[in-house]
Amino acid sequence: MDGVLSTRSGWVGRHEVVEIEYDPERLSYAELAARARSERCATVAFPANAAEKKIARKHFPNALESLAEVRVVKDTKYYLKKSPLQFVPMSEAQASRVNAALATGSFEAAARWLSPRQRRIAKAAKNAPGAGWRSAVGVPLETAWKAAESQMRAKSRPSGGSKRPQGG
Repeated sequence: MDGVLSTRSGWVGRHEVVEIEYDPERLSYAELAARARSERCATVAFPANAAEKKIARKHFPNALESLAEVRVVKDTKYYLKKSPLQFVPMSEAQASRVNAALATGSFEAAARWLSPRQRRIAKAAKNAPGAGWRSAVGVPLETAWKAAESQMRAKSRPSGGSKRPQGG
């Protein structure tokens, strides 16, 4: 998003959060809050001052809390790495959203961020956990897709040899 300078994920109380440093000359707090709410990236706002709190109320009327110290997360994909969804190729943004949904314990909520093709891979990985799936977390997207498609092809091949009737 133009105007976002950096992000850092972490925890504030019981909330998984993303601390955003932004350039107010290129992106207003109001635009940032509106976008976060419209894309369902945020349900709670932690405004830094009274002006931000006034703006945040418009987008998060029932979910305002005061700013607290952000406890930085070292492993930003912790829940994803513990889930069968780790085998699904996804963008960094998807992986972050899926990880946050999994933190609440909801596989179904996490799956809403996936395409139908990704859901098929997730279902296959969930149904065959010991089938040699390779984690896609942190793997370049193209490489992860090739590995997942290869695994799906291997899964669809019949196991064992097939015998053809011999003519006689």
